[in-house]
Amino acid sequence: MKSTKTKENCVYDVIHALHCMYHFPRDTDIFRHLYDMLSSPGIMLLRHGGIAPGNGWRKMMTHFYEFYSNETEPYYNFDLIVDSVREQLQGIDTEIIHRDTGSINITECFNEHSQEGNKMLNYLFQCVDFRKYLPGERVEYFLSYLKDKCCVVQGDKIYLPAHEADIVIKK
Repeated sequence: MKSTKTKENCVYDVIHALHCMYHFPRDTDIFRHLYDMLSSPGIMLLRHGGIAPGNGWRKMMTHFYEFYSNETEPYYNFDLIVDSVREQLQGIDTEIIHRDTGSINITECFNEHSQEGNKMLNYLFQCVDFRKYLPGERVEYFLSYLKDKCCVVQGDKIYLPAHEADIVIKK
């Protein structure tokens, strides 16, 4: 059976992008495209984690990308996403909602033999096999930075403060 959908009739009441905007291409009008697919009335929800200025994950990723990004593709942090949304959707009201979502126990990240810890590192640093991705001295450097500058240590547990923000756009 052949689809009869066209670009003109693909509209949605709700569009959401949860924790994926860091992977959106920066050189496109992706937010304009999503908005154009929104029905009227409709709502778009864009959720991003790790955004608060004092947030450990944001601090760690900003520092990590100082070493492992290039000037044309900087880490697509929340500020850059908000700037892109506002640039692409000029004159359209956006609401930003910030939430403290608690802390994540990342103690296992510091045990190089822990499968769970290594999976968390891959997620936190947004790379495949973090411990092999970087030279050995860099792994130790970033683990120390993560623990000492971005986390809260309580006894033998290490916690990474977590925050999220939603950008809500209504049509």
